Amino acid sequence: MKHDSTLAAEAGRPLTPEPRKSASTVLVIDDDPSFLRMASVLAGKKGVKIETASSAREAEKLLRSGTYDLILSDYFMPGESGGELYLHFVQWHPELADRFILMTGDGVTTEAVDRFRALGLRCISKVFFYEALEGFLVGGPGTCGAKT
Repeated sequence: MKHDSTLAAEAGRPLTPEPRKSASTVLVIDDDPSFLRMASVLAGKKGVKIETASSAREAEKLLRSGTYDLILSDYFMPGESGGELYLHFVQWHPELADRFILMTGDGVTTEAVDRFRALGLRCISKVFFYEALEGFLVGGPGTCGAKT
């Protein structure tokens, strides 16, 4: 896994992503099958078409199409991290980079928020997935809260 400062330098992304438009097709990437099931149910309640991937490798195949309005990826996954997946995605579709959101279930610490911001990404805590998804769908700010 690459160090986050390397990821940020390679990404070459501004630290403040553009505001998001309403999303209708969402890809959720997470190695936890129960989280993927829950995300599918919650997104379905919002009338959102959702696809899921259980690894970065599986997600890469889906992302090459570039047809997603919003991509929510777990940061900490076995093998390739969500940050590394983001770097591949922006190589394929740099014009869609602002659609990529990182998630963490490990608690959102100040260090995690700094790591995500260094990559030029927004992030959400999995604890607040439903509220964050709703915010993204209506074009809200969608930011992480940090534990101090």
